[in-house]
Amino acid sequence: MMKTVSVAFCLLCLCALASAETSKVWKEWVSGKPVIPDYSWAGYKYGTEAIPEVSWKVFNVVDYGAVANDGKSDYDAIQKTIKAAEANGSGIVFFPVGKFLVAEQEGRTESIKIHGANIVLRGSGSGTGGTEIHQKHHYVPEDTTKKWTTPPVFSFETSGSGAYHFRLRESFVPVTTVAGAEKNGTFRIDVADASKFKMGQTIMLHMQNSAANNDFLKGLTPRDICHEIIDNGVSVAEKHTVVKVEGHTLVLQEPLHTDIDPGHGWKVYDYPTTEGWGVEDIHFSGNSPTPFVHHKDYIHDSGYFAVEMVQGKNGWIRRCRFTNLSHACFATGCMATSFLMNTVDGHQGHGNFNTKWGYGNLIGLCQDLSDIGSFHGCGISHEHVGGVIWRYESVGETKQTPRCGGPDFHAQFPYCSLWDASVANLRNNGGASFLQPNHLVDLTFWNFEQIGEKIHHDYWNMPKTAEEKKNMYFGKTKIVYPNYIGFHGVMSTFNEDHLGIVESYGTPVEPESLYEAQLAQRLGGAPAWVADAKAAWKKVKAIHREAGQ
Repeated sequence: MMKTVSVAFCLLCLCALASAETSKVWKEWVSGKPVIPDYSWAGYKYGTEAIPEVSWKVFNVVDYGAVANDGKSDYDAIQKTIKAAEANGSGIVFFPVGKFLVAEQEGRTESIKIHGANIVLRGSGSGTGGTEIHQKHHYVPEDTTKKWTTPPVFSFETSGSGAYHFRLRESFVPVTTVAGAEKNGTFRIDVADASKFKMGQTIMLHMQNSAANNDFLKGLTPRDICHEIIDNGVSVAEKHTVVKVEGHTLVLQEPLHTDIDPGHGWKVYDYPTTEGWGVEDIHFSGNSPTPFVHHKDYIHDSGYFAVEMVQGKNGWIRRCRFTNLSHACFATGCMATSFLMNTVDGHQGHGNFNTKWGYGNLIGLCQDLSDIGSFHGCGISHEHVGGVIWRYESVGETKQTPRCGGPDFHAQFPYCSLWDASVANLRNNGGASFLQPNHLVDLTFWNFEQIGEKIHHDYWNMPKTAEEKKNMYFGKTKIVYPNYIGFHGVMSTFNEDHLGIVESYGTPVEPESLYEAQLAQRLGGAPAWVADAKAAWKKVKAIHREAGQ
């Protein structure tokens, strides 16, 4: 019989007290007996350093032909400025105060491209009186039937990228195979041939094998329409950095987030990345359709898309504002990249901030102020590993206002993700049914505050009747035993049979932020950048709220 987490269950919880108590899960972590992963390996330099205030040579877009507020396109001038910075080997592409135009002509199909390392797009502020980059017309994808593929205005791309994408992976040749078993949490792999690897090289460990399905499903059976995992098996693609080569062993900078069984056919690929990409202090605006209609066409789904970083490492997007867009920014196939102190506002778009096909990316101190919330909220998807959403908010006029903009796990095998100290509604997950589940093992909600309406959640609700089986969206979100620790706010209910660890239902716990606590534990103390970023966010948040009114 189905068990439901409810108010009655809340009263039975050991920690359901008036004030937050130290979590039992955290006590076990500190004692060296962890029951959840180490999620601290996320963000710029994996949280060990603050994002730098770089002082590279400045390339002002005005010097290359851009003119603010003149009603004429600045697209070509911006691209020229970027190429000049790339030729220099690094640079700050600077936008002074004013409005710059990047889509004055209809039918544009090409992004403004950035290929070189150490290139930062820097504006003069993302609030009122700062720098605005405006997209008047939608861009057009190569195939307009693929509604999700419209190119962004700015595309940071690593030369030779593509190995991150499961459809493109077959064109890449693996360097070697994994030869030995390893445990989740270790920092090494044994390979058949280590002679072609060097210190600092980024690699991808890939495996797709139905024999591994149970490791990531914990005994759950997917629906028969989940064709990818049933027909081909779970697909895993962890990205790592080699710090040392010892005989046949590659020593890694980052921990493995899964067990390695060489019998599952693990392969090792070279995985080139580009470091030092940044975007900061810019207001991006567009004319995305309103009201938004999900999957109506490519214009609604992705026609107005600001920034994407592809196969970057140690990059960032910070203190930016995104208004009336289909999507704000994506980290695609990236490692150790941070999106910090950013805001989405205006009317509803398709999504906001997303990280996919990567390792250890952080979306933190961000907010969705759009009118009813982005249709899909902040997202982790597509084989991403070790992603963290930290102190994110999507709140309407009041916390009781129903809205979108909550967690989005858009399927295709993400695992080991943390939603930390965030406030949003639990609704509108996405993802193609044939690529489900939405999320595999090791998803933790820590001190998540639900707003909006009360909802019942069953994360593995399967159709039973013939009529139910006709509905490809039956039961909606499929997540493998998510953990809920310190869940509070609007008290939704859950089918407890399909949850993992449940602690302190109805009351927040200490530590307030698991990411911050694990990071401090790993580094021997809280890094200064965390407190600095939280203090700065209070000011940026207020500037964005005022500008968006």
